[in-house]
This record gives sequence, C-alpha cells and structure tokens, in this order.
Amino acid sequence: MAALLHDIGKPDTGRFDGTDVTFRHHEQVGEQIVRDLLPAMGCTDPVLTDRVARTVGLSGRYKADGPGAAEVWSDSAVRRFVRDCGGLEGQGSVLDLVLDLAFADCTSRHPHKVWANESQVQSLTDRIGLLADGDARAAERADLDGQAVMDLLGIGPGPQVGRALAALLAAKRANGGPLPDPEAWLTGWWADTAAAA
Repeated sequence: MAALLHDIGKPDTGRFDGTDVTFRHHEQVGEQIVRDLLPAMGCTDPVLTDRVARTVGLSGRYKADGPGAAEVWSDSAVRRFVRDCGGLEGQGSVLDLVLDLAFADCTSRHPHKVWANESQVQSLTDRIGLLADGDARAAERADLDGQAVMDLLGIGPGPQVGRALAALLAAKRANGGPLPDPEAWLTGWWADTAAAA
C-alpha cells in the first residue's frame, strides 16, 4: 500500500520553473494525505494507517541530500533515521518497508542510475547494521573499564576486577542502560562486598 501511495503528494507539491520540475517535500505532504485518506476509505486499523503513512513520509529520506548522501551521513544522522522509522523492530518494521521501497523506487532505464540507487540504499542498510552491532556491543560493556575499577578501588589486576566489572554490567542491565554515577555505585558495592566478607 505504501508503494502504491508513496508519490501521492506530488500533485500538490509539483512546481515547474521553466527548466526543471520539482516536488519538494512531497513525502511529508503524502504522509498527511495517507493519514486522512485511509480512514476515509474505511481503514479502521490505526496501526496500519500509521505504518503506511510513516513509510510514505520517510520514503525519500535516504536520498534527501542528493546522491551519495547515505555515505556521508554522520552516525547520529543514521541513528536518527532509524529512530524516526520506529527503530529496529524486526522483519516487517517501518524501517524495512522504507528500505525495500527505496530499493524499488528507481524507474530509470539507465543501468548506472539503477546501480547508483541500489548502492546508496545498500550503503545505508550496511551502516544501520554496523551501528546496531556496535551499539549492542557497547550495551554489553560495563560503564567503567578494568583500569578505572582498579584506580577507583585501589586494587591490582586479579579476579576482584572481573567480579567488579560483572557487578557493574549487571547493575547497568538492571537499570536499563548506563548508571547515572557508576563510580558511586561501584564504591558502594565494594564497601558492601568487603563488609560481607
């Protein structure tokens, strides 16, 4: 449905300046049209309406800054794109729909243009995967490294450092993310551990 409707905003945004035709912001205009159109057509599923509308609204975002944009996006821009798509929800997510539509939305008969579009979308897809893997690995690390633990607790290398790092990681997971003050938490944990020993 999003593929069928993704250019529905073009008639309202088309401009001709004598030499060039533009459809500025047709995706965002199309998103609002879809949000109004689907319920008017009898669609009573707000989740479906939202997914189709967001896919239409984000369908051109990967090329918003012109050819090669995906390669020069900062990591934060890629993360923002993923977040705007609703995150990495798994197969069938809005992100997957937007990327699938981006792959398909190249009507050129010139093989080099088709290749350039596919390369750009694949580059963005690869960046998303790399950043997601890196973020997942970062989430599996304690908020302090071994050296910081040794410096803070005044201990040398050994199994105590490993136990402290494991405790920090467990606290981070329980907190649902980084601790507000890992040094204070670790100092408290260390004092409790020493008192129990």
